[in-house]
Amino acid sequence: EELLTEYPMWRSRLTLLQVCISTGKEGEDTAGQSAQNRRTASRIQQAFGRESVHYLEVGTDIDAADWCVNNRLALFRIFDVFLNTAMKDGLNLLPFEYVLTKTEQKKSGVVVLSEFVGCSHVLNGGVRVNPFNLEHVVEQLDAALSMNPQERAARLAKDYQFVCENTTTTWLHVAVQDMRRVRSTMVHALSSRPTLAVTSWGGVTKGKPLPSLNVEALARCYRQCSRRLILLGLDGTLIQQAKVIAYLKNFQDFHGHSLAPPPAALHSLRALCADPANTVHVISGRSAADMETCMGGIDGLSMAAELGFLQLASHSKKWVQRDVTEAQAGWCELARPVIEQYTRRTNGAYVRYGESGAHWCYQNADPDFGRFQAAQLTTALRERLQGAGVSVCHSPDKGRVEVRIANVNKGAVADDAMCAAHSIAPLDFVLCIGDDDDDEFMLSAVTARASAHGMCERLQDRLFTVTVGKKAASHAQFTVPNSREVLRLLETLRDGRGASP
Repeated sequence: EELLTEYPMWRSRLTLLQVCISTGKEGEDTAGQSAQNRRTASRIQQAFGRESVHYLEVGTDIDAADWCVNNRLALFRIFDVFLNTAMKDGLNLLPFEYVLTKTEQKKSGVVVLSEFVGCSHVLNGGVRVNPFNLEHVVEQLDAALSMNPQERAARLAKDYQFVCENTTTTWLHVAVQDMRRVRSTMVHALSSRPTLAVTSWGGVTKGKPLPSLNVEALARCYRQCSRRLILLGLDGTLIQQAKVIAYLKNFQDFHGHSLAPPPAALHSLRALCADPANTVHVISGRSAADMETCMGGIDGLSMAAELGFLQLASHSKKWVQRDVTEAQAGWCELARPVIEQYTRRTNGAYVRYGESGAHWCYQNADPDFGRFQAAQLTTALRERLQGAGVSVCHSPDKGRVEVRIANVNKGAVADDAMCAAHSIAPLDFVLCIGDDDDDEFMLSAVTARASAHGMCERLQDRLFTVTVGKKAASHAQFTVPNSREVLRLLETLRDGRGASP
């Protein structure tokens, strides 16, 4: 009803077939719900026509024997979208049947699933919705109906092999492991401890808990300075990490780029880059093409992709690649067969290749099996790539195995940026913010360079290194709880708040 109200173009083009299957429990609640459903269907028909919705109950409107597999598959063959918005669901195989039917018949289709049903965790090509958020459900339905055939086919293909090769027992195992993982996460959250300082600088003492960042104090210092360097991470720093992972789960195979920073962050970056006193760098593990798609329209912004392997200076249109050895240049030919083999074995896993490395991601896979496969892949790649001048590491928190050319890290980029900016005119303010292990190289390098002769005196009380979120220890001086606080800081600097001493 809401879809046809908010999106009038579907009123003459869309039919909903709602099939309800009783839970088998007789009583007033079941009868009342049935009556309410029929009143709703009647209201929609009166408003938008009799063909807008067809409401059927198995056992009442159609015989249970007619809701057999052959008849279901015949229906699935002609429908463009399969929708399940259950608040809770048991062993529901209908989405699997839909994927199988559409793929075998070489027809396009989209599965839209409630995030609260078990099969949504294994059908990674489906579109996930929160049934309690009506606006979100309607938006995703419109997106599914408007989706181009290529993306529909890609989403079905993502799940077809899993549906063909795995049994109901496999799916139940995934559900049990999900429950165990949630319990483990809750226990970990309750036992989290403050982040400890790795190095001493200013008022921060090594081994002691890091203080929270005072945004207003930083803003006052910022306004008093005339040569500023700002170094920022991207995922987890400018964008909430949970949103990045959710976007990758739903769209990484189909849109060709990762989640862009929110408009407020882009607006703040434009304002900071427009200030001639500022030099601003965003350093990320993403590809160069991805970063240009998300932030290429910001004048004066310098970017480093793939942890600094590729760099784009402000007011330049050409990415510069760092030099590699002959052995390093052939890393992909050696690694690809091994990575592809493990990708085929692990439903939900996917690969993101870059110029300097690859990410084998298993956020969508069964958690325990994904970690097991990741450990096996890490060992296999290290054996395969021995002597090739590359490093292989497994990052369970990110849910991925990383292959990268050795000695490529954010620290080298940050150090070069500080030296280059200082050589033009001495720096009197440095702000560096990051959230994960890759950013620790950047935070460490900035602190080391700021300690050097010629910078130490000018940057005393004017160096701000910040880590986002909780961790065991960090090279930063201060902490902020999440990327929303980073955005608040950038908006404060952009708007000039906190300028008064």
